[in-house]
This record gives sequence, C-alpha cells and structure tokens, in this order.
Amino acid sequence: MATLGDSVLSLVITEKYYRERKPKGKITEEKIEIEKNDNLKRFKERFDITQYAFKKDYYSFEDEQSGRDKVSIGGHEEFVEAIIGAIYLDRGLKYVREWIIKNIMNM
Repeated sequence: MATLGDSVLSLVITEKYYRERKPKGKITEEKIEIEKNDNLKRFKERFDITQYAFKKDYYSFEDEQSGRDKVSIGGHEEFVEAIIGAIYLDRGLKYVREWIIKNIMNM
C-alpha cells in the first residue's frame, strides 16, 4: 500500500507544480522537501493518525532480550504513504489530490 501511496503522492506534487508552471528543477526540489521523512512525521503527529491504524496484532514483535512485546509501526513515510494509497483506492484521484494538497503540501 505504501508503494502505491508513494506514487500517488509524487504524482500529485508533480502535477500541482507543473500546472503552476514551476521549472523542472524547482518541482524536484519541492517534491524532495515534501516527501522527506521529517515532513511526513510532522503530519503523522499533527493529526495523531497512528491511533486509527494501530493494531498490536499487526505491528508488534517480541524483543528477544527482554521477552516482552516491543511495538514498531515502521517509518513515518511508509505509514503516511500507505494511508495515501488507501485513500486513493477508496475515494479516487480527485479526492486524494485535494486531501494531499490540503493536509500535506500546506503544512
């Protein structure tokens, strides 16, 4: 799901800046900045979205040293990209485009 979301995010960013007639180099710079792990982490924390997707059954593993469960939800970018992919499949390109512009590109 994250792979699909990554592609959708890249498409939306590129399309928006292309329509704004930004130069190729500027589009690339803006894409890199928006897709950075730190930016997607801020988004994830701002909306506290982990609570909606977290299920211990799917995201935990046993810590070999202590024998206790240790929680891992993966990288911030993969988590947000998976959500983008799910929104795209559920609502389509038009909706996810507006969602990305509002919630991720305008942070």
